[in-house]
Amino acid sequence: MAAGETATFEQWESAYDATLQELRHEFSAGWRGLGTAEQKTLRAVIAGDGSPMRASVLRQLEIEKSTLFYALQRLADTADIESVAKRWSIVDPLFEEWIKRLQVPA
Repeated sequence: MAAGETATFEQWESAYDATLQELRHEFSAGWRGLGTAEQKTLRAVIAGDGSPMRASVLRQLEIEKSTLFYALQRLADTADIESVAKRWSIVDPLFEEWIKRLQVPA
């Protein structure tokens, strides 16, 4: 594609997928460096659409509210997540997408 041309959605999607593929080793290493509580907490942030303390999310991921609460604090301290207007989000949107694509049990 030449400079100044507009990409198609398919080209954008292909570039996005290629970027995730390129970052997979870095994301995998970071994921493996987290404890189970932190991994489940990141999944809870995603599953709860920013509200990880929802009862249905806690049940789905089999995590206690207190465990999730402390893991949220640890992840916030390491700048992996942030809270804005009482909603949690994963700071790196590519890492969030990579987590969504994981095919491993929570």
